[in-house]
Amino acid sequence: MKKVWLIAALALSVIVGGCGGNGGSNAGKSAGASSTGDDSGNKESQPVEVRVMSHFFGATPPSKDNPVELEIEKATNAKLNIEWNAAQNYQDKLNVVLASGDFPDLILIPAVNPIQNAVFARAAEQGAFWDVSPYIDEYPNLKGKITQTAWDLTKINGGNYVIPRPRPSEGETFFVLRKDWLDNVGLEMPTTAEELYAVMKAFF
Repeated sequence: MKKVWLIAALALSVIVGGCGGNGGSNAGKSAGASSTGDDSGNKESQPVEVRVMSHFFGATPPSKDNPVELEIEKATNAKLNIEWNAAQNYQDKLNVVLASGDFPDLILIPAVNPIQNAVFARAAEQGAFWDVSPYIDEYPNLKGKITQTAWDLTKINGGNYVIPRPRPSEGETFFVLRKDWLDNVGLEMPTTAEELYAVMKAFF
């Protein structure tokens, strides 16, 4: 369980741990057989296999030998089996998986607030996913870097079934301004809202 949580913290921002279907049972078997003994009594740790469902935005999914995935596997002694799905079709695929009951160990729930996904919320209410609330305090990086507000806003019937990925209060989008346009109107790069307004007005 701790190994899966560490992988989750590194690999995904918003995830749920499936405990139903083949995904959950496979995870349990992997964790339970994570080491083997030899004649000398030493134990050699074996990678924990973790099945993950996520999406990608490019033309092709990340390759299996991409450096991020390899470093996560190295840091967590894990074997990641990531099921990549195109972002534009991800919600349909997610609904099919949630309806099937064959859940990966970790699932990305793409939403401003995951509990707004009615199919996921209903599955969580029916006991299809783990409530991770009892484990949050054991992981200071999650506890300290995700605000209590984010944890509270993603509760379902008092339980936490996701690891939220809160955005900065100032947002993640920003303007991109062409330098030649600024030169044409004789203005510098804006640094305040008032200066940005003046630039946009000059552009139009």
